[in-house]
Amino acid sequence: MQILAFDLKTDELIHRKEIPNSVLHEDSILVTPIVEIFNENCDDTFLYIADTVGFSIIIHDVKSGAFWRASDKTMYPYPNHSSFDILGDNFDLVDGVLGMDIGPNIVGESRKLYYHSLSSVTENWVYTDHLRNASIFGVYPWVHPSVFNVYKGDRDSQSAAQAIDSNGISFFGKLSKLSINCWDTTTEYGFENIDVVEHNEVTLQFPSGIKVMIIILILSKF
Repeated sequence: MQILAFDLKTDELIHRKEIPNSVLHEDSILVTPIVEIFNENCDDTFLYIADTVGFSIIIHDVKSGAFWRASDKTMYPYPNHSSFDILGDNFDLVDGVLGMDIGPNIVGESRKLYYHSLSSVTENWVYTDHLRNASIFGVYPWVHPSVFNVYKGDRDSQSAAQAIDSNGISFFGKLSKLSINCWDTTTEYGFENIDVVEHNEVTLQFPSGIKVMIIILILSKF
């Protein structure tokens, strides 16, 4: 497995790095790469990657080329939420951390990485400055459970992908409810703060990817 980064203006390959076996499991499945950039030329950049079968988040420091792995119980599947029902089609998926995105920049604060396992109904978060600290996780990925946080509330369905806009609004799908939903990350996570954006039994049967796009309308009067 390897990381590839391209300049979208020129299609030039600007970064290639093989992921070392030391941070992988034999059956690792890597999904949902999240990028955090700290300068304009992008050389001070960190990448956070969900390992949905290794129950871990893999961190890559682009500048140094280093990789390390952070693991926690919140990245595991929850057995009670490993059975899925999509319009009467029933199946089991015992998948760990999958849905992830990073919150907006707030002056004076570290950004939060929000994440959840596919086979779960909880939402979790960790400060990215903790993940970026290789001295915490570099040798023993399991030894700092106190840096990982779980919201008290939950949702009424499993969820795959999520995406967070610049205002801190998280958009995610509820798999069994066939809907896209939203939650303001400045509020407590739970049913009372989750709204439905769209419900469609045909097009939203398993929303496995979400992108937030900003559309600017310019109205002219001639």
